[in-house]
Amino acid sequence: MNGLRTDGRGRRDRGSALLIVLWSALVIAGLAAVVAGTVRTDLTVVRHQVAEAQARYLAQAGVLHGVLLLLADGDPVLLNDTVVGFDDADIRLHFADECGKVDLNTGWGDLLRQLVGEHAGDIAVAAAILDWRDPDSASGPGGAEDAQYRAAGRTHGARNGPFESIAELQQVLGVDARLMRALRSDVTVDCLNAGVDPLAASDTVLAAIPGLGADARRAFLAARQSYVAAGLRGAAPQLAGGGRYVTGSHGLAVEIRADAPSPGGGAVSWRAVIWLTGDGGLPFLFRAWERGGF
Repeated sequence: MNGLRTDGRGRRDRGSALLIVLWSALVIAGLAAVVAGTVRTDLTVVRHQVAEAQARYLAQAGVLHGVLLLLADGDPVLLNDTVVGFDDADIRLHFADECGKVDLNTGWGDLLRQLVGEHAGDIAVAAAILDWRDPDSASGPGGAEDAQYRAAGRTHGARNGPFESIAELQQVLGVDARLMRALRSDVTVDCLNAGVDPLAASDTVLAAIPGLGADARRAFLAARQSYVAAGLRGAAPQLAGGGRYVTGSHGLAVEIRADAPSPGGGAVSWRAVIWLTGDGGLPFLFRAWERGGF
């Protein structure tokens, strides 16, 4: 009787051990699958990061090539995009004269109010921008100085001095992310003119010129398009009715944006603003060097 019980218990023990082995094998197989999946995911992420880095460096190289094109050409006002090839990739370069934009520090107040009003639909935001840049602590009509910033829970007040960069606009009371995206391609801190150069200005900037009628703006845009199509030959078209808000560009402050193909099928952009100095030893200075795509 005891022998039979022992044999039965042994069979049960062997069966339990087999189940444990099978379950262990299943657990190990499951862990192996998880690890393999994690490794595949990590490799995919790494490959994407490498490709993204390559695209970023291609875009940066494109910007530097754009600087060389400006220096070689001698004319910084390039109104057309240019495509250059690097490492079997086509890099699209876009040049913009900064004096076709409204300067946040030196632009006429009426011009800035009109431009901001076009985008924000609220002149108070323009007043806050003007209060940020002016040297006094007195709030203009609808504007914002330290008291208004404190009331809004901000830990800072108005600078009461010039903007150091376009990005600083984000600190101005009333400037949200949407308005920032809308404004930043039409404003600058690098031209230093009170007016704008219509040959380099966007349609939005031209529409912000006080007193300029829509018909005059459309006629000028058509003439400018023909001038560009002709290779900038002949007399440049003149904007009638711009008054004091029209100032010719000195041609020394240029934005360069380079778009390189990214692994996801889009583009990685890099942006720089340079000042051309005319100095043979130091022919240009970087004023901005940042990721673009805004």
